[in-house]
Amino acid sequence: MSRKSKLTAIFIAVLIMTAFMSVSVSSVSATSAVQLIDTDKTTMGDWVGNYGSDGYIIITGDDSIQSIPAYAAITCSDENGGIPPAFWQWWRTGGDADKTYTPDEITSREPSALFTDASKTSRLAACYYDGDFFTATVDVGSKTKTVSFYMLDYDGQSRESDVCVTDENGNDLIDPVYVGSYTTGWYLKFVISGKVQFAFENLSGPNVVLSGIFFDPVSMPDLSNFAQAESQHFGGASAADDKTSVSSAAPPAGNMPGIICAGIIVAVLAGLMIILLRKNIPYCKNDY
Repeated sequence: MSRKSKLTAIFIAVLIMTAFMSVSVSSVSATSAVQLIDTDKTTMGDWVGNYGSDGYIIITGDDSIQSIPAYAAITCSDENGGIPPAFWQWWRTGGDADKTYTPDEITSREPSALFTDASKTSRLAACYYDGDFFTATVDVGSKTKTVSFYMLDYDGQSRESDVCVTDENGNDLIDPVYVGSYTTGWYLKFVISGKVQFAFENLSGPNVVLSGIFFDPVSMPDLSNFAQAESQHFGGASAADDKTSVSSAAPPAGNMPGIICAGIIVAVLAGLMIILLRKNIPYCKNDY
């Protein structure tokens, strides 16, 4: 075999290896992706018909009000890894906690309490809570789904919170989402794929709280590239406060790093091959 033929064979082999590397890097990079697509502070506790078409978790002390879809796995834990975080119930239709609030307070706050089922006959204001932070890790595998979190400062303690979103290795996927003035309840709506961890952190007030988690299909235009969204301002604090300037940017589709890496390698190798083949290298007669 001639020297040129050998070089060509080596070049082809390297190309095959590069393609394999591209696929490998792509599969790793595509593990987790997320984008914040909406915040909703008008629906309040009326989630039936608006959220949870695939499934839901209404936070209770005994996990009695939930329907988790087969495609999802979710774990909620406190800052020390305890499962689940601490639970608190403010009020429930017909419950003893009715005595805690005046009739006027119940009337004004009741709409923010979540319905307990599709019949819409009763409501519950309850939460997981922690003085520092707790996490909710959601895994939807290779699917792309919508996951919404309902945060409710039911007792009006001027709570302010950050929601930090990472992959399973702790790498940030988007900027922290600041939420303030959520006495009437806020839904944070994310589109996710893979395994994503949401850390709910206390910034102000006695603790950070979470009242519900809802699962839905994706109902928006093509998200294959998870395009970067405009920076947004959430909560009631001044826009000048840098904590409230939130970017809902998300990484591009997971195969991009692998493609870029492979492209660079191929370009470098191609350049080297062109240089070698153009050089006036003497060959033995036996090579021809």
